[in-house]
Amino acid sequence: TYRGDTITITGSTLGTVSNVRWGNAGGVAFTNVVASPTSVTAVVPDGSTGGQIWISDGTNNATSTDSYTNLGFITTTTGGWNTAGTWLGNAVPSSSTTTNVTIAHTVTGTTGDVNVGRLTVNASTTLTITAATSITVNTASTNSGTITNNGTLAVTGVTYTNSGTMTIAGTFQINQGAFLTGTNLSYSSGTLVFNHSSGQYGVNAPAFWPATNGPTNVTVNANGTSTGIQLQTGTSRTIAGTLTLNRTFDIQSANLLTVTGTVQINGGGNFSGNPPVYGAASTLIYNSGGSYGISTEWTGNSTTAGAGVPNNVTIQGSTTLTFPTTNRGCAGNFNISSGGATLNGTSGDLYVAGNFTNSGTFTHSSRAVFLNGGLAQTVNGTLNGTGATNCFAFLLVDKSANGVTLNTPVNVTNTLTLTAGIVTTTSVNILNVTGTATGAVAGGGATNYISGPLQRSLPSSLVSGSTYVFPTGKSGSGYYPISLVNPTTGAGAVTVTGEAFEANSGGSAGTNISVISASEYWSVASTGNFTNSSYSVTRPTAVSPNNVIGRSTTLAGAYSSILGTAAGSSITNSTVAAGAAQQFFVLAQGALPSISTSGTLTNFGTVCVGSNSAEQSYTVSGNNLVGSVTVTAPTGFQVSTTSGGGFGSSVTLTQTGGDLDGEPVTV
Repeated sequence: TYRGDTITITGSTLGTVSNVRWGNAGGVAFTNVVASPTSVTAVVPDGSTGGQIWISDGTNNATSTDSYTNLGFITTTTGGWNTAGTWLGNAVPSSSTTTNVTIAHTVTGTTGDVNVGRLTVNASTTLTITAATSITVNTASTNSGTITNNGTLAVTGVTYTNSGTMTIAGTFQINQGAFLTGTNLSYSSGTLVFNHSSGQYGVNAPAFWPATNGPTNVTVNANGTSTGIQLQTGTSRTIAGTLTLNRTFDIQSANLLTVTGTVQINGGGNFSGNPPVYGAASTLIYNSGGSYGISTEWTGNSTTAGAGVPNNVTIQGSTTLTFPTTNRGCAGNFNISSGGATLNGTSGDLYVAGNFTNSGTFTHSSRAVFLNGGLAQTVNGTLNGTGATNCFAFLLVDKSANGVTLNTPVNVTNTLTLTAGIVTTTSVNILNVTGTATGAVAGGGATNYISGPLQRSLPSSLVSGSTYVFPTGKSGSGYYPISLVNPTTGAGAVTVTGEAFEANSGGSAGTNISVISASEYWSVASTGNFTNSSYSVTRPTAVSPNNVIGRSTTLAGAYSSILGTAAGSSITNSTVAAGAAQQFFVLAQGALPSISTSGTLTNFGTVCVGSNSAEQSYTVSGNNLVGSVTVTAPTGFQVSTTSGGGFGSSVTLTQTGGDLDGEPVTV
């Protein structure tokens, strides 16, 4: 019998019966009791599973010989769950773990959160669970019809047999001791939740997680003493949405779990056994809070997502991610949204094939970061620290294609290595190498240079004898490096910023220059006590007919020659130029050289063989010279730059700044 059924008890002398109950005087009372001398009718109540029927007229009582089962609530017509008229007896099922419900007609929607004992859905009927509502089943049940779940259907402690159709657009939840057998569920963007409260739940090809039309999202809850779930050998599954871990997800064999969407590891969550296989658009999110050590979820290093290699990695929720002693790499973006990341101080570097963003605390631990993706990459956030955090110790750019753009100022405290790829900077988003060794910037060439300003630090009280290269250029134009040759500094911190431009400086020819190149120029700015330096510059094409370097302290000013040696595409080793807060350099053609003499030699007269004539002398002057002047004596004569000795067949006069100022020659 069902709740709301009217039962009829027949007999004699029943006219005074007023009380009908299940079992005995303490049982649940029937309602709507109507008595006549030969019969009593009453309506079956809720709240009992059944038993014998006890009747009383207040003085006398009797109990049925047979026992009866209260089958609970049953529908009598199509309607909503919370509509009284849907149910036999016009009573909405009460929410209780002992309330049994039979769906014999279509139920068009549910309201609120409901507990039931048994939930039976008959063939050719449909139960629709409305979004944001839930039904929890606590007694073994069967679905022979159709369940459309847009809300939450949970099973606790029993097996639910699905011999009909069950479509999950909302959530199917496995509580402690629950299982589902029979026909596979079909998920349409739905979520599977493991909510057991103790031990590990083994997942071995269950109907509630089919390989085809499986859940879009899976959540492993933290509940009681649960230790998580184990995906067992032979159960290969793919999650296209979000896998949320609050407990352990153990993967028994390699390549069982593929995640093409998102993995979020919350507090208490982790992987064990084997790593998941990540898809090309996957994201691994660390959201545990506190310190979290990288484990099975991220085991590899590749520019392609796959087993143990996520595409994107995000750190959030005030989580500090600590790295192991082996390399880790992601095929996409690395993003510290909040919290931080700490590389291992012993060994192990970080490889990022996408964008690098730090909005928290990045601790480099003197390890390297490689930017090695084939697509264009950006660097963002806070990375201009000067110590152990929020900067790079070693930054290596090694890309198969495209370049790197800085959207924030970046400091490199040890070494910048340019292997392949162009790094684009600006005066605001500058790349600053604070390491003072000459090798603190390594690499540079036609496909690996800085397009924009590069700032370098020089040692305090530096003496001549070193070369600092600025591997600069312009994207789309090529490699235009400039070098400080034998720079010297005074006491205190010194920085020098170099940048190349493929443009006309707008300047003019100055001292010892006839024409300046209008194709390119270089800027060198300095802070601190930058004393002086010689310079070398290079462009992608031959420098000819330019043969000297021109220098000016204003971009559109007059450029004076500081000479240099022209060969191929470079002019190297200029004369020394004093340091200045701002300098500009161009390729130029030196003014035509001129040499003149002053003084007249007279006839030396007759000189005996083996004897020397009296000395005579003259002076040599020159302008716009690009090298030394050699004076060669004719046969029978000798020359010297001093009187009384040092005579030979020739002498060399060394110019200074392109000039000779009356250098004496004695004959």
